[in-house]
Amino acid sequence: MTQIKITVRHMNITEDLKNYALAKADKLSKYFDRLNKIEVILDHNKNNFSAEMIISAPRGATVVGHVSDTSCQAALDFLTDKMERQLTKLKEKMKMHRRLTKVDRMGTQGPVVEQEKEESGGLEQHDWY
Repeated sequence: MTQIKITVRHMNITEDLKNYALAKADKLSKYFDRLNKIEVILDHNKNNFSAEMIISAPRGATVVGHVSDTSCQAALDFLTDKMERQLTKLKEKMKMHRRLTKVDRMGTQGPVVEQEKEESGGLEQHDWY
């Protein structure tokens, strides 16, 4: 279970807005299932609402996003979309790192060599001479 913390500055939070923010933050665990902590910070300045999200992921990774908009719900929607993209990118990066370390442990290059052959048009280095 991911720990979710909501902080509000310069405004009062309603129960509906709190539940909306919790639902949006909880939705992010679908994109990266091992999140440690999510902190949502809502702020109100004159005519704009700003939403900031700080996510702690495994291995010390921290993902931060900040969005401003005229309504608090719109800011949370845009922020959630932004964080989904960042978490997907982080997950792909971690997957690629696992693949590379697995290749290094095996001592072979496996599928990486096949991919390089396709990119070079199927010619190997000794075919160029």
